[in-house]
Order: sequence, then structure tokens, then C-alpha cells
Amino acid sequence: MSQRNNKASVWRVLGAVFFAALLWGITALSDTYISSMSLPLRVDLPPDQALLEPLPSTIQVTLRASGWALLKMKAAGQTECVLHPAVRGQEKQREVMVDRTALLTEVRAGLPGAEQVTNVYPDSLTMVIGRVASKRVPLIPVGAINTRQGFEVIGSYQIAPDSVTIIGSTKALQGITAWTTEPIQLEDIHQPVSRMRIRVSDTLPGVVRPTPLIAELSADVQETAERAFPDVPIINRAAARDTTLKLVLQPERVEILVRGGARDLSRLNPRLLRAWIDVAPGIDTLGYARPRLLNLPPGLRVIRFNPERVRYLWRKER
Repeated sequence: MSQRNNKASVWRVLGAVFFAALLWGITALSDTYISSMSLPLRVDLPPDQALLEPLPSTIQVTLRASGWALLKMKAAGQTECVLHPAVRGQEKQREVMVDRTALLTEVRAGLPGAEQVTNVYPDSLTMVIGRVASKRVPLIPVGAINTRQGFEVIGSYQIAPDSVTIIGSTKALQGITAWTTEPIQLEDIHQPVSRMRIRVSDTLPGVVRPTPLIAELSADVQETAERAFPDVPIINRAAARDTTLKLVLQPERVEILVRGGARDLSRLNPRLLRAWIDVAPGIDTLGYARPRLLNLPPGLRVIRFNPERVRYLWRKER
């Protein structure tokens, strides 16, 4: 019986503590506080106009508000400061000065729960606005695909689409010849990457706008393997003008060791492989040459020739 009474007493104490903390929280959130926060900055422009020079991506504001209002603003996470410059389509370029009073007005519009906005930094902005233009530039994927040990990326990354349209002022677009994706870092990859969605970078917000904003990345990842190809014939790529000269090679065939993706190596036809040298008659009548390989598909590479050098001799035919 005494144990039941003790448990009941503990629960009563815990309940009292909980309700006391709840009442304290309600009272505390009803008080007014001064807080600083960072607001994203956005400029609302018509489709045929764009910023010629970038603005800060955020502004710092100091405000006075109740605890409930601050909690609501931070929980929403969508508060921003939007500037609305006057529309003048006839001018090629113009400057719009936004002073402290105008900035405070726009900030208050974006913070309806604030009792008072006391400070803003920077306290003024200058917007340089011009007519919009567009052009298409190549899209370059940025980042790295780190594979598991024993695997490798075959060839280069594939991106779709391979180009984007960038929209901005003529001045802003002049020096841009390519655009990039946001950096990615993939780890322990041991299978092909197929149509992975990645974001196109937005490094000049409000000045240059890329479209589309999403691209698809693909990369061929295979297990690394090696394959030996014996008896690969050697050809001479140099032109022989004197038909009475015959090129004698020792040996006439070489063995090559190729490394690359296991799937690509299994599909490689040995009959299509040719080693080559470049020896001109009459210039080098006797010597040694290092063979190279023709017709090797992308992603594969020669690790070793055996032998590494072949002996050649231009012999006069009788």
C-alpha cells in the first residue's frame, strides 16, 4: 500500500513540474524580445529585365517581436525580403537606389509578426538594371565519383541536357562560355550511376538565371580487370616510296596487356587490334621502335607491351 502511495506521489510531483514548465513557457513566449536574423534577398523584376551587378544574397535585420512570433518565423523558414523596383522598359540600363527607409519598409512587409524592425544591414543598396538577353552554353558536371576498391569510372561523366540556357543582361552574359552543376561527391560506388538528378548551379542569383535547374548525371562504373592479347600484328604507318625496300621486324607480333572495365574487356575483339610503329625508309635503316596500339576503345588503356621494343631493318629486295 505504501509503495502505491509513493508512486502516486511521484506522478503528482512530475505532473506539477510539467504544468509549471508549461505555464512558464507560455508566459515567456508572450514576452517581447529583440532578435537578429538573416533574410534572403530577392528582386522582383519583369521577365525582360535583369540585374547587371549582383546584390548580397541576404541582409541582416534586428527586430522586436513576441516569443510566439519569433518562434513562428523561424519555424516557417520562408521569410524573405523582396525588392520591387519601378518598371521602366524604355531604358537600356538604369540605377535604382534603395535607402534605409525603403529597405525597412520591404523588411516589415516580409515580417508581419514583427512589432518593430530596428535595424537593417546593409542599410542601402544600389541596383543596376538592364534589358534581358539569353544564350545557350555547355553544361559541365562538377564533382567526383569515388569508387569502391577494385572498381573504376569508365570514360567521362554524361550529363543530360548537355547545355543550358542562361538568361540575364547582355553585359552579364558576355564573358560566360559554360555553366556548371552544383558540386557532388559520391563515395563507395560499385555500380553504374544512372540518371542521377543534380542541381544546376545558381551562383549569380538575380543576375544570371539558368534553365533548366535540374540535370541528370550518368557514369559507367565497372569492376577493374586486365586481359592479355597475344600475337597482335604490327604495321608500319610511315609511307614507303621505294618499292624495292622491305621492312623486316623482329618479332612481327607482340603481346599486349590491357586494363579497364571487365565488361568492356570481355567485349573487345582481338582480331581488331593492331600495333603500329612509324619508321620511314632511308632515314632509319636499322634500329628499334616502340609499338603503339590502334583501335583501342575509350576507357581501356595499355599497361604493357611484350616486348616493349621491336627491332626493324629496311632490306633491299633483289
